[in-house]
Amino acid sequence: NMVAKPNAESALICTGCNFKAESHEELREHYKTEWHRHNLKRKVAGLAPIDKDVFEERVAAYVSDKDQARGKKKEHLSKKAREKQEKREKSSKQRESQSGEQSDVAREGPPDFSQMTEEEFMDWKAAHSEPIEITDSLFDRHRSETVSENLEYMAREYGFFVPFLENVTDLEGLVEYLGQKVAIGNVCLWCAKSFHSLEAVRKHMVDKAHCKMCIEGCEEEYQDFYSRDLSASALMSESEEEWETDEEGELELEGDDKADAEAMDEDGEEGAKAVSSQGKLAEAARMSRKHAKSASELVVAGGGAASKI
Repeated sequence: NMVAKPNAESALICTGCNFKAESHEELREHYKTEWHRHNLKRKVAGLAPIDKDVFEERVAAYVSDKDQARGKKKEHLSKKAREKQEKREKSSKQRESQSGEQSDVAREGPPDFSQMTEEEFMDWKAAHSEPIEITDSLFDRHRSETVSENLEYMAREYGFFVPFLENVTDLEGLVEYLGQKVAIGNVCLWCAKSFHSLEAVRKHMVDKAHCKMCIEGCEEEYQDFYSRDLSASALMSESEEEWETDEEGELELEGDDKADAEAMDEDGEEGAKAVSSQGKLAEAARMSRKHAKSASELVVAGGGAASKI
């Protein structure tokens, strides 16, 4: 079968747009138009082509809508700029007002704290205290670039660490709260003792090695920053699971402790009991250091009776 060659008339027609060109040059230019590209997309989607007039009307409507949207956006941005400017001016006036009030207070002397409520006193302290930012060290005037670098610095210089760090949900919020507790409340993070100034509480924490957080007794205070339950009952339950022993209530000895116990067996049952107890104490000490927890008491079974350590 012979394939029929297209005649000159059909060769100048774009079937995708139903457009008839006068020359090959005009047809090539048509193929570059947005109208032709739009109809090709419609063809792929299974839609009928549209005339050039319809296409141009839709383009004009789209441009008009876009201009309106751009105008609204510009107006919105202008409004936001005005609001920012107003906020800046308001903030500037507040700073000037606070500066004037502080000057007045400096001239008049400190207020009568005995006449203040606890709330009024804390508000006064917050307004007149040196702030500690989340990148500032809690124990000196060192400032880091980030919160992580700040924690690394305090760990390196003062041995400070955040308990249960893997369960903290708002680290920056926790560090900010600790800063407020030290700077505004002038309270030691470990013993909760209050001082008259930031320098005094910092000196106390460094001198007494109190550069650490105390969770016990402060569970509700810190609970909002943790995903785990910090209550004493929850921590005690976890501690009991870690100290779980076998059915006879004895800890299995390993390494040198086991060898010492076996050696003492030759000298009699009393010596073996003593070494067994010592081995259990050594194991307990290692467990305490590993989990950074203190056990209030450890029951060691031996000779059918339990002795409290």
